[in-house]
Amino acid sequence: SALGPAGAAGRARYARAGQLLAGLPVSTEEPTALAALLDLLSGWTANLATPRLAELGLTAEGFGVLLEGVSANSMAGNPVDLTREDLRAILEASL
Repeated sequence: SALGPAGAAGRARYARAGQLLAGLPVSTEEPTALAALLDLLSGWTANLATPRLAELGLTAEGFGVLLEGVSANSMAGNPVDLTREDLRAILEASL
């Protein structure tokens, strides 16, 4: 899924973010809140003309260097725990 390996706790956090950012009531059900979050983020990406990582010069060969720089501290604010494999999949999808 586009939300990655969030699990129930991570999905709930993303759903809450969707409620807050999309101005939805707290009573909004999780699937609706998640869809609203994805729609909002997709809209922002399109409106800001955010380039793909490949357009910025990143290739799959450069993933190793990026992943080496990831530490537990740099991931502390994420709503879900991501492994290096998760991060690699995110990078691949972002090329």
